[in-house]
Amino acid sequence: MSSDRITPGSSLLETMRALAQGKAQSRSAAASAPSVNATRTDQASSISEHSTAQLRQRLQSLVADTDVDDPAAMDMVREPVLREIILWEFGSDFRQSTHFQPMIERINQAMDLDERFRAQFVDMVQNLKH
Repeated sequence: MSSDRITPGSSLLETMRALAQGKAQSRSAAASAPSVNATRTDQASSISEHSTAQLRQRLQSLVADTDVDDPAAMDMVREPVLREIILWEFGSDFRQSTHFQPMIERINQAMDLDERFRAQFVDMVQNLKH
């Protein structure tokens, strides 16, 4: 069963969101009124499919020549893929945040420590290549 999401229900994406959610929520809660939030939600849902397709294309370009059976190749492509996903999720301005690089490092460490995350990443790359 296929989905428009890169990794539906993926605990990897959920982990990435959880690592950054506290920072993103505090900024958005302070900056938005309830009526503005409703408008933003409507706008976000209308562009969501398009931006998901753009993310998928960018990720497919990143992993196109990656051998999923080569652990070193997967390690090399992991950080650029994580960067793309995080920037897509939180916006390109997040790159300037002091939390951006530490987040990437924490996610990389989590993937090194937990084989489930590594396996999910391999599955995601395989799905992107098809």
